[in-house]
Amino acid sequence: MLRKFFLCGLGLVLGLGLNAQHWTSSITSDQPTFHEIQQAFNDHWAPYDVKDGWYVDQDGARHKAPGWKQFKRWEWYWQQRTGPSGEFPSNLVECQEWEKIAKDAHQPLPGHFKGTSNWTSLGPNSSANIAGIGRINCIAFHPTNANTFWVGTPAGGMWKTTNGGNSWTTNTDDLPVLGVSWIAIHPTQQNTMYIATGDGDAAQSLTAFGHQNYGDTKSVGILKSTNGGNTWTTVLSAQQSDGVLIRKVMIDPAYPDYIYAATSLGIYQSTDAGTTWNNILGGHFMDMEFNPGNSDIVYAASYVPGGGAQVFTTTDYGQNWTQTTNLTGVNRIEIAVTPAAPNNADFVCSDANTNGLHSLWWTNNSGASWSQYFTGGPGTNLLGWMGDASD
Repeated sequence: MLRKFFLCGLGLVLGLGLNAQHWTSSITSDQPTFHEIQQAFNDHWAPYDVKDGWYVDQDGARHKAPGWKQFKRWEWYWQQRTGPSGEFPSNLVECQEWEKIAKDAHQPLPGHFKGTSNWTSLGPNSSANIAGIGRINCIAFHPTNANTFWVGTPAGGMWKTTNGGNSWTTNTDDLPVLGVSWIAIHPTQQNTMYIATGDGDAAQSLTAFGHQNYGDTKSVGILKSTNGGNTWTTVLSAQQSDGVLIRKVMIDPAYPDYIYAATSLGIYQSTDAGTTWNNILGGHFMDMEFNPGNSDIVYAASYVPGGGAQVFTTTDYGQNWTQTTNLTGVNRIEIAVTPAAPNNADFVCSDANTNGLHSLWWTNNSGASWSQYFTGGPGTNLLGWMGDASD
């Protein structure tokens, strides 16, 4: 079973900026209440007189308040779910209650009988603006049918389309957790699939106040289905209260029994289709990729909130790993590969101080060495809020 991991520092995915990091310094408790967090945020921004996420400085210039929108989303979500004193709920209790409800749902109430219920949805069925349509964490494609693909959502389960997205169905409503961080489809047996549960992406940015509160949903591990998602079994388990993040799952295309998982506790590997797992590289990892021409070669990118994230490479399917970068001031890395040039790979780095673009790098020798080809900063911050990259 995966064990408890405590993540410190706000993340970058939703672009929390420098000011967003400052206000957390006034929080001294390891397990602050909702009200303590809310008060720290409000106290920090009170002098700025923020209106709808913007403030005006002494010179009359208008600025976006970094992290304002993200915090307000977090605030709205949790103010409906905390206890009377602002305490956060225990995720283990949540899971146990779900299991109890699932069991009781199959038993008729005393004095009642099972019958057919007729329900009609009254909505809402759409959103008036783009801010309310939710997020998609991941997408996975059928190996041979371009019209069939799956998407995973932070709190709405996994959805499948067989007609290119015109209509969708889901069969994950009865899972204990509805968050899906990643979907991996077997390359030749398409009814076999793995999902990483939880919200491993936004968990880096929605909150960092205790392991209870990561993201929209919490992970219960990796689930596997061999019948197209009709039923699921847990192959790598985690308690919701552990706060483990599982960001990505990969199936070796040449040896499909080999499964890799990037987690907040390291890179896990299974050599028997998920029956057993081993931690083959310690650390917190947010991304990994196979070399498209040789799946024995795997690139893995670590995540270090305060800086120090690096790229690691294995050439023997995970038996040995080498740190192939020596980056400074980087907190997160995302890797990209292409079958058109299998020995090439690129990665983008975010700056540990600003959460903006740090740099872009590439390799043409399967990760043996990397070269920088773009530097981020003021005027070139492609990860920032402004369209002209000026922030």
